[in-house]
Amino acid sequence: MRATTTAEVIGTVIPNANSPQLLTHLLEMIARGVRSTRGLQEALGVDGRTVRYYQQAGQWLSFLTDDPEPVLSPQGLSYVYGGPARQELYVRSVLSQPFVAGLLQASGGRPTDRDIERAIQRASPQLAWSTVQRRTSAIRGLIAPALSDEAAIEEGPGQLQLPLAQTPAMKAPAPIQLKHGRSFNPEIYRYILCYLLDYGELTLGHVRGLLDSAGAQAIPIGGYIDLALQRGDAHRVGERLVVSRAAVERAEMAASAQSIILTDGGWRAHLEEVQRLVDKPRYLERLSQRYRLWDRRLFGHELKPEQLQEDLARVLRDRSIDSMPRTSPDVGPPPAPSPARPFLMLWERPDLLITLPPSLAQLWEGVAGLNGRLRNARHRTDAVGVPTLAYRPTVAHGGVIHPGELLPRAIADQRSIRQRMLTHVPYVTLIVAALYVHRTRDLGLSITHHHGRWLVRSHRHVLGDLLDVVDAFGRARGWVVSRRPRGGQSARVVMGLLERHGMVVQTDDKAMLHDLFFAQLRDDAEERELLTHLEPLASAFASWLQTQTTGDP
Repeated sequence: MRATTTAEVIGTVIPNANSPQLLTHLLEMIARGVRSTRGLQEALGVDGRTVRYYQQAGQWLSFLTDDPEPVLSPQGLSYVYGGPARQELYVRSVLSQPFVAGLLQASGGRPTDRDIERAIQRASPQLAWSTVQRRTSAIRGLIAPALSDEAAIEEGPGQLQLPLAQTPAMKAPAPIQLKHGRSFNPEIYRYILCYLLDYGELTLGHVRGLLDSAGAQAIPIGGYIDLALQRGDAHRVGERLVVSRAAVERAEMAASAQSIILTDGGWRAHLEEVQRLVDKPRYLERLSQRYRLWDRRLFGHELKPEQLQEDLARVLRDRSIDSMPRTSPDVGPPPAPSPARPFLMLWERPDLLITLPPSLAQLWEGVAGLNGRLRNARHRTDAVGVPTLAYRPTVAHGGVIHPGELLPRAIADQRSIRQRMLTHVPYVTLIVAALYVHRTRDLGLSITHHHGRWLVRSHRHVLGDLLDVVDAFGRARGWVVSRRPRGGQSARVVMGLLERHGMVVQTDDKAMLHDLFFAQLRDDAEERELLTHLEPLASAFASWLQTQTTGDP
């Protein structure tokens, strides 16, 4: 690498570039991946020395980081992709520059050329007078947009980078309400079903551990395993439950204990039997005790045939019970084990089972935390407990261990975690793919934050909430997308993890690929190999997104 000269160091303090327009063009080229001096020369139509002057100006305004090759800072990304807010963002960067702040304070906010000359001489007294005059002209040009009346903004530098809040580790399950019994309690079954949808598969030890962690240590699991099979919500594969496609298709019904009861094929048969025996009350006593408990949970009292229709109307409101799904044990064969490869290498296959497990929140613990969990898994100290990042699935792609993968002994560093997230975790892969399209193709695609929601936009059209859009793309590919619509892992946590591991920055209301990560994808050998798999996925995702339209929220 060429050594930095004294003149270049001084130039970084007092820049020798005078055109905000040319600086903006340089930043746009860097955002597109043009980083070499020769490439920037050709793109800008200037010589190499001028390229270096404008890189120094970019550093001076905090748009570029001080790296061997130009890398956009979060502030620089915010400016390049700022759209109508660019002018305001540029002005704020100028006003927050220490040299400019001191200059404006000393001159009363309207510096003359003489004021600028004095400030340069104080900052760099070794400069020749002719150089001071040239730098005065350069400073005047760079700060001009901030001094015009038209560019006036509210006082204060504003918040150009809005880092995502630190997210705590995976939440402990909430205690289960046991007031409706211990056996065949719909609240308990709903709790197990929600986690089955989250993870795609659970060992019997996981089911036991989930109940224990929710304060239900005395509850036997056998009846609930049987109920999952009777309803067709799961397949029994050895010592684990694997979610069925039918359960995924009716995932919305896991939202409440009421909907668990109303969709249950056994309870619906019980209801039909009650209606058949309405004129034979002595036979009603023989009906299943299990379903009589469910009747009390749903209606608040024992089922009374003469007021059944009234009770159903009260519970269902404007819906018909026949319009709700009805569970059945006949859901076909269990899914075949997935090939032992990461999701990024298999994304073109249909029938992949993809999930967004709560255990991803454990990635906040970094290298040491993940290695500790791998160590526990090797010694099987977590065989009975809530699933962790070190869980080895057989079918589901969701965590940092892919189906069939042998447990690694250790994860070497942060970069290794980032590569695993990109290749193994489908929701991370697809969000990065969308942000890669944002950086490389002029399609108007963006991921934005609006009133607490992460949205996917195409120009001014909102395509939907981020995770919902990923779900829809997965279903269009023929994947089994197992994610409960409410109460599971949130987009806030996923975006926080992407920022935590250096893949994404959030600037103002947008998320963008971190520029250093973007540069590594294009330039570093290991990441470049991953990019050969990511680019076709990004193209497929972009093509699908272009077919989707909806209105603004």
